[in-house]
Amino acid sequence: MGKYIKYEIKGSYRFVLGVLALVLILMTGIYLKGFDRLGIIGGLAGLAIVIGYIAEIYYIIDSFRKELYEDRGYLTFTLPLSGKQIIASKLVVSTLWILVIGFVTMGYFLILFRKDINIGQLEIGLLEEFLPQMIYYGIYMLVLGINTLILIYLSMALGRVTIRNKKLGGLWFLIFIVLSTFVQIGYNYVYQTFPHYLNLSSFNLINIDNGAGLTISSGSIYMNLATAIYTILIGIVSFFTTSYLVENKIDI
Repeated sequence: MGKYIKYEIKGSYRFVLGVLALVLILMTGIYLKGFDRLGIIGGLAGLAIVIGYIAEIYYIIDSFRKELYEDRGYLTFTLPLSGKQIIASKLVVSTLWILVIGFVTMGYFLILFRKDINIGQLEIGLLEEFLPQMIYYGIYMLVLGINTLILIYLSMALGRVTIRNKKLGGLWFLIFIVLSTFVQIGYNYVYQTFPHYLNLSSFNLINIDNGAGLTISSGSIYMNLATAIYTILIGIVSFFTTSYLVENKIDI
């Protein structure tokens, strides 16, 4: 599995470096343009980062699609690896690149626009208040992103198994829309039915009406316990189902 991870990294690092270079060039251009308002700068820089993420996610998805529907799959699916090892390796590499793009772009943003942000003049208490929220929210979004990626892999595998005509490979997207719709309906039902939230600062349990999976209120961040369990279960079920299909049902 370790060798396969290295193979995936070796095969994708040039694309990731290209995406990073493009994003950093865009951010530098925004900075040199000399916008007066930080909000505009932050918005445009954020847009550049989003473009980078979209490009990376597209590459990740397209890479797995080629292995399912093109000759590239002959190499991947004949390796002495289980379905779980193949999918886990792809998730590890995908998560690695997402984190790399996130840390590098945000670090560059802070360095490039440090005078505009003027972090040194922020009150320590204000920074301490919002930093945990940013960290928790970042972890939350990363978990949701990984779950979405697994669901996309599952949709592709289901499309490959049920529709063996490779020319109809694009139908996986319709399967993904259907699956994600049902998952979202279940998600909404869970947090509305079980409004029990954990305060991630004090670790006290409270009830919140009309909340969501993650709610920020009065400087504290609250996580719905039921949706956290639901999200983890969806990820686990999707992972093992995809692994099973890849290992036992994909006919190369």
